[in-house]
Amino acid sequence: MVKFEQRITFLSEVAELPRQSVCFQFLILLYISHQGLDNGVVVRAESEGVCFYESVSLREGMANMRSVSNAHKGIHALYDAGFIERLVLDQNNQRIAGDKFSRNSVKIYWRLTVKGLSLFR
Repeated sequence: MVKFEQRITFLSEVAELPRQSVCFQFLILLYISHQGLDNGVVVRAESEGVCFYESVSLREGMANMRSVSNAHKGIHALYDAGFIERLVLDQNNQRIAGDKFSRNSVKIYWRLTVKGLSLFR
C-alpha cells in the first residue's frame, strides 16, 4: 500500500510537469476509463491480460480543443515520469516495441501504471 506521503510526492511531481492541466485531465480520464465509468466511449485493447485505452478516444474526452492540441507534450511527460504506460499496435494489431514508428500508421493506447494509480487509490 502506498503511503500518504508518497502520494503527495507523486502529486507534486505531476504539478511540476509541462502542461500540467493536460496531465491532470489525462490522468483523470484514464482513471475514469479504468473504473469503467466512460460508458464504453473509450476504445480498449488488451495486451498480456492488461487493458489499455486508445489515445484518440481519450483525447476526444478532454475538456477543450486547446487541451487536445497541446496534449502531446503533457502526455509524454507523464510517460517519461512513469505515471502511464504505452502500447503501440501496427496495422496488423502487432505490438511495436521502442519509439521507432510513424504515429500515422499505428494505434497508440495508454494505461495508468502503479505509480499513476496510486494518485487515486
